[in-house]
Amino acid sequence: MNLIARLLDLLSPFSVETVIRRHERDVARLQRVADNRRAAAEAEASAAHAALQAARDHADEATRAERIADRMKALVD
Repeated sequence: MNLIARLLDLLSPFSVETVIRRHERDVARLQRVADNRRAAAEAEASAAHAALQAARDHADEATRAERIADRMKALVD
């Protein structure tokens, strides 16, 4: 491994440590991006679940209102 590192040092203007540090920094940046996107996706999923629950609640209220209207109509008839 030392021989490979030494050859890379001689052939490249960048040292092995510099390349490794850059790689680690890139990996850390990509991890932050992935974490941010995961958090955004979870927030959107949570909002979608809340909207779905609200829609179900409205549908339930509409069904109850229809039943009440049907009973009122039956009383009038």
